[in-house]
Amino acid sequence: MLWIGLWCEADDQGVFEWKPLTLKMRLMPAATISVEPLLQELVDAGCVQRFEAGRSYGVVRNFVKHQRPKSPKDIHPLPDALRNYAGFNGDGSRPDATTGRKRFASGSERVPNSPGTGSECGSQMEDEGCRMKGKGGEETPEPNPEKPETGTPAAASRSAAKTSRYFFESGVIRLTQPDFLKWEAAFPNISLRSELTGLTGWAGEQANWFFAVPGALAKREREARLAAEQFRLEAKAKAEAPRPKPYGYVP
Repeated sequence: MLWIGLWCEADDQGVFEWKPLTLKMRLMPAATISVEPLLQELVDAGCVQRFEAGRSYGVVRNFVKHQRPKSPKDIHPLPDALRNYAGFNGDGSRPDATTGRKRFASGSERVPNSPGTGSECGSQMEDEGCRMKGKGGEETPEPNPEKPETGTPAAASRSAAKTSRYFFESGVIRLTQPDFLKWEAAFPNISLRSELTGLTGWAGEQANWFFAVPGALAKREREARLAAEQFRLEAKAKAEAPRPKPYGYVP
């Protein structure tokens, strides 16, 4: 949960202020555990790295590889020695926020924007489930030289396999059952299915929805948790408030 929340706290180069208490209040206000050991676990796992630049900061590993902001805002400092850790290219430029899979033609020469060969698929095709799109954004059906007739056992089997591939599917958002259950456990204060459905249009505009959507869900989770905590405090204050004495009461 903390790991996902840091994506929202970081600026466009993946840097966030290393303030455990502030991070706990913003990301895990209802938790009774300390954030410092959790941050150290992320450091030990190689997910983030701490550094000093006048004050303490942290940087998320390969953050810029999965972000493509139109107008990047670098709020916090980032030493040159850590730019490669954050995912910048060797010349300091931002990489394309794609899956990073290389695409080659049948020979050894690389052809830009070409789909892969064999079992590979291009990054854009990979984000779309390895399905090519034709003109106007319409999906090109896969070739099927042995297409069975409708109603046959083979057709029923193919239909069942297709419908059971994803546990949740809405636009570009496609989750298997294990991934859906993991996300549901990570965001217990929101209706995951409803939130994913509402984020469908926005997710389609992101370079990599699988990394962008959890960040949006973390914000919704934090808002829901804060609202629940506020409701609990108001209910407690109301219950503890002294009741007005009845009219004509004589002690």
